[in-house]
Amino acid sequence: MQFHLDDMTCGGCARTVTKAIQLLDPDASVVTDPPARLVKVQTSASEAEVVAALREAGFPPARAITGHSAGPDTGRPQGPPLPAGASAWGR
Repeated sequence: MQFHLDDMTCGGCARTVTKAIQLLDPDASVVTDPPARLVKVQTSASEAEVVAALREAGFPPARAITGHSAGPDTGRPQGPPLPAGASAWGR
């Protein structure tokens, strides 16, 4: 699942978002993109649980992005999930 987070603007925000999701599900894969204000989450938790965790952390999603896959047409990296807290965008 992917979310647009208007308030996630820097690496510190991204770390807070990652921590909030991993408190919910320690095995979750979280990839953040602060410049685009996007977070991609792979978790066993429900979308509602992730949204609640993000809100509690101070990052209410502006919207969920569904049916979107990263790949060459989007300009976004593709491949296996990155380690928790890592950014594919090098920020």
